[in-house]
Amino acid sequence: MLNEACRQLASWTKAGSCPEHLTIGVNVSGRELRDPELAKRIAATLERHGIAPKLLVLEITENALLGELDHAHHTIEGLAQLGVRIALDDFGTGYSTLAHLRELQTNILKIDRSFVSQLGGQSRDREIIAAVTGMAHALGMTAVAEGVETEVQREELTAIGCDAAQGYLFAHPLTPSALAALWEPQIHLCGSALAV
Repeated sequence: MLNEACRQLASWTKAGSCPEHLTIGVNVSGRELRDPELAKRIAATLERHGIAPKLLVLEITENALLGELDHAHHTIEGLAQLGVRIALDDFGTGYSTLAHLRELQTNILKIDRSFVSQLGGQSRDREIIAAVTGMAHALGMTAVAEGVETEVQREELTAIGCDAAQGYLFAHPLTPSALAALWEPQIHLCGSALAV
């Protein structure tokens, strides 16, 4: 999966058909975090495809870290030294969340969709998202909301100060060619200056 993601990003970049500084995210399992050669394999894949490490985001769920913190710490340290960005996925639903923030060099905090889905209602989720976003910013991290499906949710997240969002409001899963078709008109209009 990593090889295919990097191959696709390299293809878009070489064709000039993607926004400048487009990043691509790839999920990493707990088993992969136990692999002492993971950082070397990722470095080789990035080099093979000519991808800058900062354009790759490895997404790790809190549940994947369960029982793996010792192995993960060493592996993530190696990936951070490589320049790859690390996202802690589904934040707020796993075990020992704050310990993970303290121990691991993560760049992105992805707020779980279970909190986002209740925005605009009477729940305390807005306050939780605001607190998590503030904590992410205090730690120098980017806060990303997952599972955004409505304009009300997007507006609430913007007001809270969340940095980015993903979800069906923006697009359903797409093929590479369908995804490229979304940004292609903007690239031609903006002279490749579109930031993602």
